[in-house]
Amino acid sequence: MMRFAKLAEVVVAVVVGMQGLAAAPGNAATDPGVITEFPVTTANSGPIGIAGGPDGNLWFTQFNGNRIGRTTPSGVVTEFPVTTANSGPSGIAGGPDGNLWFTEYTGNRIGRITPSGVITEFPLPGVDSRPSGIAGGPDGNLWFTEYYGNAIGRITPSGVVTEFPVTTANSRPRGIAAGPDGNLWFTEAIGNAIGRITPSGVVTEFPVTTANSQPWWIAAGPDGNLWFTESTGNAIGRVTPSGVVTEFPVTTTSSGPYGIAAGPDGNLWFTERAENKVGRVTPSGAVTEFPVTTANGSPYGIAAGADGNLWFAEGSFSANKIGRITSGVSAADRRPGLAGSGQVGLPLVCGADVWGPKSSVTVSWQRAGAAVAGESGLVYTPTAADLGAVVTCTSTARLPALLTTMSAVSNPITVVAQLTGPTGQTGQTGPAGPPGANGVAQLAAVWVPGVKSVKAGKKLRVKYGVTHAATLKFTLKGKKTLTKRGKAKAGINTLKWKLPKRLKPGKYRLRLSFQDKVKATTKVKVKK
Repeated sequence: MMRFAKLAEVVVAVVVGMQGLAAAPGNAATDPGVITEFPVTTANSGPIGIAGGPDGNLWFTQFNGNRIGRTTPSGVVTEFPVTTANSGPSGIAGGPDGNLWFTEYTGNRIGRITPSGVITEFPLPGVDSRPSGIAGGPDGNLWFTEYYGNAIGRITPSGVVTEFPVTTANSRPRGIAAGPDGNLWFTEAIGNAIGRITPSGVVTEFPVTTANSQPWWIAAGPDGNLWFTESTGNAIGRVTPSGVVTEFPVTTTSSGPYGIAAGPDGNLWFTERAENKVGRVTPSGAVTEFPVTTANGSPYGIAAGADGNLWFAEGSFSANKIGRITSGVSAADRRPGLAGSGQVGLPLVCGADVWGPKSSVTVSWQRAGAAVAGESGLVYTPTAADLGAVVTCTSTARLPALLTTMSAVSNPITVVAQLTGPTGQTGQTGPAGPPGANGVAQLAAVWVPGVKSVKAGKKLRVKYGVTHAATLKFTLKGKKTLTKRGKAKAGINTLKWKLPKRLKPGKYRLRLSFQDKVKATTKVKVKK
């Protein structure tokens, strides 16, 4: 799994369909639970671990095949042999250096593979520590568990290894993940506990309620907690950063929960190795199961891909496949709406915040498919260099606890020379729109992503982008409705609105309207 990144809470910005302009498409999600499988080239290779890579592909370990595999989102598999014979590649994770890092369970090494497939190995100090799980840490290093060594290891991107012993003897540390609290969290399969280790190496342990549950793998959840599988406890566990453990039973008995990962749908997804299923658990603990198509596929590791799907490794010799299961969230469903006349000198606005609440969004712009240097805002004004070219914007998001990013490209707009139109309803003439039309009436607007909160009696400041200069109406609606009018220039503007001291605290909705048509809406929290 890739390095955990602390996420800023972002409120959704919405583009409402504009007459005569390209509207933001509907987000009709793909049905969840649809499974597709792709065979691995090397027979009986035993795929086990899997992680999303920085190149948009999925990378997996082949325990018996002694290889690292790579599959594209379309299922094209490439394999890279590990130098040390019979090394037993096991866990795998994305590193801060843009490479993939993996454990060699029987080879007693930590491996590194570049996106081009170049492998480097680093031996561990212990004789037979059996490194198992691995994860990127908040300190820029990789952290791993030593199943036999009863320790947590840390390796720098240059290969320097440090080991920290686990307090409970013979606890058998297995899975590991970065938590939202800046620490690393790990499972103790025999110790029946969840461990926490600080970047400085201080270990704390929290017992799991069910005896002999064998906690196996662990992942950060979108709710700010850590979630783990109980291999013999037949349950999914949740532990808060303060160490409070809650368990949720899996419907199918003796299912052998194994891998677990956060999905882009805000749920956790896990594999059931013994019963050949993939499960989904909501933050409230509701479990749904989906059977794997291939009999005795024995799904092991699972990871989210940049395509919005979950990917899992089928480790049995008879299966020897990589599976893909839809989460219900597809990058294609999150296409941002690009709006504007497309004329040189008149702004285009990108409705890029289409990934849902609490997503961290960045925007980039493309001219004929190539990146436009230095452009990263929601508004872009075409220049003469864009004339005749197709312009698009791309919304890239990191969702809460998701260890890989998702991207979607907008609808295209071809740039044309400025057109001169007749006098419009606002009395403006000139480059307002195409001949015979009132371009200003087709104004499009978006709110700039960001947390929008203000204290009663203080000034609300919210940035927004519009395609045309115009007089706008702002409405703040909640426990009370307030209105304000203001003039905006084409491009990015800032709404400055001093709210009444007696305005009741609570959740409000802020609307931007032009000529009585709502153009954009977002949430505002008014505090005491």
